[in-house]
Amino acid sequence: MGNVRVEDDRVVAVFDWDFVVEPEPVVVGLSAGGLLLEGAPSPADVAAFVDDYAEVNPAGLDRAQRRVAAAAARWVLAFNARCDLAMLTGQPDPGSALGRLLDHRAAYG
Repeated sequence: MGNVRVEDDRVVAVFDWDFVVEPEPVVVGLSAGGLLLEGAPSPADVAAFVDDYAEVNPAGLDRAQRRVAAAAARWVLAFNARCDLAMLTGQPDPGSALGRLLDHRAAYG
């Protein structure tokens, strides 16, 4: 949570210096996929994050940019699922990145 600012149970900012060289839709997707308030974000959480960002961005996000954001979010989830898998001792937690991707992989994006 060190790269996320939360006020009144709402995410109000996401920042990470590793992102400064990435195109805006990639930053949006990486932020959406890395949102870890409670487990990994669901497909609805990712879509809502991207929608909220597009709503407050004066230029919005076109269809191609939304696809890029969705791909970046899936990358973060896949990376985190790999970490979950490396530490797995039984069935994956349904709220973990591994559990979410197993249950909803086609729904992200």
